[in-house]
Amino acid sequence: MDREWADSHIASQPKSRLSYLTTAMLAVAFSAVLYALLISNSLAELGGGSLRQRQTPRCLTSSFTNVLPRWLIPPHNDKLELEDSHGASFAGGINWPGMSEGAHYGFATISTDNGHNSAGSDLSWATPARLHDWGYRALHGSVVVGKLLVAHYYSNSPTYSYYAGCSTGGRQGLREIQYDANSFDGVLIGAPAWDTMHLMPWISKIAAQQLSTTANGRLRATQLSILGTEVLRQCDAQDGVRDNIISQPDQCRFDMSKIMCSDPSRCLTRAQADTASKIWSDYTAPLGLWRPRAGLAAEDVTRAGDRPKSVWGRVVGAWTFGRCRV
Repeated sequence: MDREWADSHIASQPKSRLSYLTTAMLAVAFSAVLYALLISNSLAELGGGSLRQRQTPRCLTSSFTNVLPRWLIPPHNDKLELEDSHGASFAGGINWPGMSEGAHYGFATISTDNGHNSAGSDLSWATPARLHDWGYRALHGSVVVGKLLVAHYYSNSPTYSYYAGCSTGGRQGLREIQYDANSFDGVLIGAPAWDTMHLMPWISKIAAQQLSTTANGRLRATQLSILGTEVLRQCDAQDGVRDNIISQPDQCRFDMSKIMCSDPSRCLTRAQADTASKIWSDYTAPLGLWRPRAGLAAEDVTRAGDRPKSVWGRVVGAWTFGRCRV
């Protein structure tokens, strides 16, 4: 990696596009990522002639958070197109399926882990700094660094740049084009999770129900998994076919007593069963129905509230009352 080349390209970028990126961050990205891409034994063949990077470079976005970027770089890219693909919900990790779609058609594609590598139901990652990564910094950094990498790898800047994302990915795409209208030549925005102040009350309701009960009555991931297994057992055959698919959840009459006992490692206590019943109830307010209940087989949704006193639980509350924007 030629450090002088990197510094010259950093200096040539508009200041607005490098507002949070430091020279040190770009140096880490260039030295780790490009070195991996240009060494033959650091690459593995994928379908469609694309290449998957196997190294794990990380870009620092603050003194205590980092972002993991991944690139799929076709060996020959006459179209010089860059596609950026991102994930959904609160999940982190690399969006490999989304990246492979672009690489199949000859795009150089890029994705990041949004600042963490947890599932959408895992809230332990949500420190204030990582929330900023999840909100916009991870995507914006991937756009800036991705274009520089394409320019260096192919000795030519990308002719066109595109973006595709859904849910959180949709929100991130809208956020990026508001931040810098020149980031992409086209965007594919699906179901953007944009109005977070109104999207969060449902999660806040679950967190409040978990917080209002004693520790013995809270549903942890273990109990939710047990609950989901029992729901599948009781409701799978509702449509006449036992195929591990609950196609008619509203017609299932779930019997909570079948899963109640005193051993929380294999069933639900009475207090936990009461909590589950509340979570499955409609969300009502003094003016009436706010949101219909989560249906049977949606047990994973309730995991968003299994740590109501966590940082994320407090963030959800801030969103609900309009005090948080990312």
